[in-house]
Amino acid sequence: GRNSNSQPFGADGRTPPSGWGESTNEFNSINANHNWVLGGMLNEFIFQYADFANAITANSLDPYQLFPNGVAIGQNPSTPQQTQQKKWQFRDDFTWHLTGMGGLGHDFKAGVNFINEPRLFITFNTGTGDYAYTHIDNDINGPIQLITLSGGAAEGNIPLKQYAGYIQDDWRVSDRLTVNLGYRYDLVTGYAIDQSRNPVFVTLQNAARAGRFNGLPLFEGFGEDPKEDTNNHQPRVGVVYDVRGNGRDVVRAGYGNYYDVSYTNASILFAAIDATGIGAGTIFSVTDPAGIRNPDGSLFRVGQPISNIASQNEAGGALPLNGHAASPRIKMPYSHQASVGWSHQLSDSTAVDIDFIHTEGRDIGWRPRPNQRAPGAGASAPRIFADLGISPANFRTNVSTGESRYTGANFGLPRRFQNGWSYNAWYSLSSAVSTTGNASDELDSNNIIDVTDPYADVQVGPARRTDARHPINITGVFEVPGGFQVSPIFRFPSSLPVWLIENIDLNQDGQNNDLPAQAFAYDGMNDDGSVRVKEIGPCETINCGRGAPFSQLNLRISKTFPIGGRARIEAIGEIFNVFNAKNPDGFVFPNRRLNSAGDPTQSSDFLRPTEFAGDFQNPEQRVGQIGFRLTF
Repeated sequence: GRNSNSQPFGADGRTPPSGWGESTNEFNSINANHNWVLGGMLNEFIFQYADFANAITANSLDPYQLFPNGVAIGQNPSTPQQTQQKKWQFRDDFTWHLTGMGGLGHDFKAGVNFINEPRLFITFNTGTGDYAYTHIDNDINGPIQLITLSGGAAEGNIPLKQYAGYIQDDWRVSDRLTVNLGYRYDLVTGYAIDQSRNPVFVTLQNAARAGRFNGLPLFEGFGEDPKEDTNNHQPRVGVVYDVRGNGRDVVRAGYGNYYDVSYTNASILFAAIDATGIGAGTIFSVTDPAGIRNPDGSLFRVGQPISNIASQNEAGGALPLNGHAASPRIKMPYSHQASVGWSHQLSDSTAVDIDFIHTEGRDIGWRPRPNQRAPGAGASAPRIFADLGISPANFRTNVSTGESRYTGANFGLPRRFQNGWSYNAWYSLSSAVSTTGNASDELDSNNIIDVTDPYADVQVGPARRTDARHPINITGVFEVPGGFQVSPIFRFPSSLPVWLIENIDLNQDGQNNDLPAQAFAYDGMNDDGSVRVKEIGPCETINCGRGAPFSQLNLRISKTFPIGGRARIEAIGEIFNVFNAKNPDGFVFPNRRLNSAGDPTQSSDFLRPTEFAGDFQNPEQRVGQIGFRLTF
């Protein structure tokens, strides 16, 4: 197969086209499989070769400027970059059945899988066109709290090999009891990279071996020799029991360990780029949450000579770096998953399903910045590890210490098609939290409230993209008079979390990310265009705010007409977002409650949505379409 496409990159309602990029992709794949029977065993062999190439280019090289309301102008900071990948996969599975052996029989399946990825080549030259400015307020001529410049050539190849083997047994103990037993082992090599040419890693490694980080967080694994993660054992067990023996009441339960491949962006990508020794990253960095100032004490503004503040530069050195050092003991993320469920048949066509699910995620990759200032020290105080003399000073360690937790109860009411109608209703009451801001390998790193206690309870917050506490889905198919078939689909996930900050450095650590005392939720728009918010309790963790709930009803109506013999034509009409719900979204993160330390009044942009139904990468506004299907 082959696919080639291009699309806008970074397009949203807060950035003009000059701040976008263009992403082009090419994908090629060759697949082959062979099935045959060997002495009562079915064997399936699968081979795949695939290559992928992506390039993202900038639409403009103007200086990048970011405002608190989320508006950004100038060169897209994620350009230019490219990814090239080549992958070879070999998989072989055996399936067989044995009768008896302590029950009615066993259905076995075993197999091995090998993936060789000799090329995962990535470049990431972040905004190398000009200086990047972060504004304190939404005035283009206003004060600046951060100025950076990137330089050098960021590129690296991360060859990986993945090995896996598994065996599973569906043991049918009796007509009413089935036990599922399984074991899987995974090994991924290529994460214990050679960082001997990265001066940040070398300095941290030597400091760790000298005891500098004893008992300190965010340096886990430093000081040890590089080693791949090899203890990826995954036992699994499941039980299904027919309570009455008639299929009307079935209970089920399961537990297992599940490993995944570590997301390279959150573990070794940028460390691998620095490990080449070529050099790339921040070559200029000046920051002050209260506003960067000129030598005469006036606030610095875009357009003034950079030479005015050159003496405040915290970056530099002969070799510009991204400033990443990966732990020599990067681990593969895994989860403990447990579930218990019950299905009860209410009638010949209707059932009720109830499931409880709990998942604990461990060893999630993230990229914190440990070299901040201690709380209470102030923005001008030396950083905690200033004595190490590392450049850039605001370096990151890539460690596998993130955790997540999901707990949910799912309720389903399915009805199969009978007497002209069917439906499926589903509701979930759930909670998804994580120490990294999301419940998967992600890039969050600036939401640590106190760098001396990065695993505190305040860091265990709801996951921004997944913690909709009350999702509802209802679908149906109904035959109505006149030979019409009506099929509605209704979706309603409740509001997602929003990362709120006070926009004042309350704990005086030089980081403008402290939480407000109260949590707030979006509550609609007033007639004058101002945002209406409501208090929802104390803000006790990151991501304590809430955006807007989402709702959408789609409707499909069809009718079939005979046109002779076995030929028929089906007329189809579809309406998406029947009630034209606006579905506000695009809440800027972090979402700043106050204007600034100098203007401590609530910002007019606090919890202001910037995207709505019909906007780029959002569900549609109300739209309809008609179509015809011919069958014969």
